Amino acid sequence: MHGALVVPEGGAIDPVRLVRQLVAASGATVHEGVAVERVDCEGNGLRLQLRAGGSLGAERVLLAPGPRLPELVPELSGQVRPIRAQMLATEPLPTLLSRPVYSHEGYFYLRQRADGRLLLGGARHLHRAAEVGYEDATTRALQADLKRYLSTHLPDAAGAAIERRWSGTMGFSPDGLPVLSEVPGRAGALYATGFTGHGMGYGVRFGLLAARRLLGRPDEASDLFGERPNLNFAAQADVL
Repeated sequence: MHGALVVPEGGAIDPVRLVRQLVAASGATVHEGVAVERVDCEGNGLRLQLRAGGSLGAERVLLAPGPRLPELVPELSGQVRPIRAQMLATEPLPTLLSRPVYSHEGYFYLRQRADGRLLLGGARHLHRAAEVGYEDATTRALQADLKRYLSTHLPDAAGAAIERRWSGTMGFSPDGLPVLSEVPGRAGALYATGFTGHGMGYGVRFGLLAARRLLGRPDEASDLFGERPNLNFAAQADVL
């Protein structure tokens, strides 16, 4: 016997289209493909030193580089750890799923696109040590577990051709909750990280919390996600 919980309000969203819409609505200037090397204090403001040369000045800064925060602020390395996620996409298939699905306590997740392609990811709990780090690559062992999941739980998709396999790195916090706090030694700078694979769910609300705090109008909710100096990966078991 199998059980499941149906969430009628659930759905899926295209993150790229969402971000583009937010940028268009805000009128913000976006510098794409510009890597920041470090953040320096300068007078009453901050200066972002760019990896390719040059710099950008700002009165206030929000650092939100996900798992790469320690590269900019090494002293915050205990607040976030890079964890890789892997996925695959099948060829177009007849309709098998009408909504996104999470199983095995969320360690497997899948949905079917409008074009029929089935997207499946997860299985990192079966390869904990191998999935820690910044390497952006798929592995044969984990991808085999994803394929095995299809054969076991969606036999109608077992023989489908795999059109694409890919990976990405996420920033995990020691306790699974995100962090919004001040960057040590850099007045006017905040950092946000540790979304632990749920950045889309937290992102919009966290953006508002960060903006209000940067403008000197902090929301009480931001206190719920402050820095937790006694909770770090040096003293905690890995959260995957």
